[in-house]
Amino acid sequence: MGKALLRRGIKVSMFGTFSFLIAIPLATWSEPFLTDPLEQGLAFIQSRGVPLHPLDEKGVPQVYYLRLGKAFDNPVYVCMYAYGYYQLWKASNEYDYFLKYYALRLPKGLSSHEYRECFFSCADWLASRLKPRELPGKTFYVWEYSFPWEVYNLEPPWISGMAQGCGIEVLVRAYRESGNSKYLDAARKALTALSIPVESGGVLRKDSEDAWWYEEYASSTCKESRVLNGMAHTLIGIYHYWKETGDPQASELFRKGLQALKQELPKYDTGQWTYYDQLGQIAKLKYHHININTVEHLGQITGEKLLIDTAQRWKNYRSDYFTRYFIWQKPLRFYTLLFSVNIILVAVFLSTIYLGVKYISKICGKNAERTPTNNGR
Repeated sequence: MGKALLRRGIKVSMFGTFSFLIAIPLATWSEPFLTDPLEQGLAFIQSRGVPLHPLDEKGVPQVYYLRLGKAFDNPVYVCMYAYGYYQLWKASNEYDYFLKYYALRLPKGLSSHEYRECFFSCADWLASRLKPRELPGKTFYVWEYSFPWEVYNLEPPWISGMAQGCGIEVLVRAYRESGNSKYLDAARKALTALSIPVESGGVLRKDSEDAWWYEEYASSTCKESRVLNGMAHTLIGIYHYWKETGDPQASELFRKGLQALKQELPKYDTGQWTYYDQLGQIAKLKYHHININTVEHLGQITGEKLLIDTAQRWKNYRSDYFTRYFIWQKPLRFYTLLFSVNIILVAVFLSTIYLGVKYISKICGKNAERTPTNNGR
């Protein structure tokens, strides 16, 4: 009895070890396919079916935050939906280099005119939600966030350089399409926050007189995070405003921001993957692709060889899932769950093979017993 239990224990241990080892390469392969369905399934369960991006009657989204149990305005997501509506309106893929990585819930089956209306509803929302902030002798304008974000030590109202940049780009696009100066006026106002230091209520960190970094997450209490994709999106928004208006201030903001990005770029390179920020947070798969594509896009519009070469090098990185999320950093619950799903898939596959082989062997054994022999004939 004891020996039988020991043998069974050894078999179970070997089975578990094999499942674990096979799950390591499998997780790397399955990550692009399992991440979104698993995230959406968990979100659906946790939110009890509440839409993660509830839309108002004009198609303007909010974002439902599971940890807070409530939906809030999020200017970046208003911009993302504006980009999505614009592509559906124009039947283009202009923003796919980053937009395809966001799980947007764009309404389907609308006419081109209806998508156009949704795009302008988002642009109108942005134009109307800019809030003034006062400094001695200066007024600047921001989009504010009204919920806390503990990861970066943010308390409301906090602001975002990415929101300023993406909002500027949407408003410039709305101006180009409509000729209505209210959109360009709002874009000009949004630009003002980019020259205001974080400690004074803006988004700017001055590395030097010629290198300016625009923080995605900014407030008087925030951690200095320097999120890469947020900076890249901010620069792209400034670039569009500069090209539309020829504004020398926008030219200066873009030039100094580009210089800061080039200086800081090596800090996002692990040698096998990219970092999301400068706090050591490894980029999720989608943000790794967004890092690559936004840096490459900036390289293409500016002709900066450093950016193009860096993006190309990052494209060739092939870091495995287990190393990224379990060795380089403390594993988060979602990554542990996704890896566990892979272990279960391997275990089910191996069990099926084992039981199948055992069943076939059993059938073959019975057939052998039934087969007559020629002995004695």
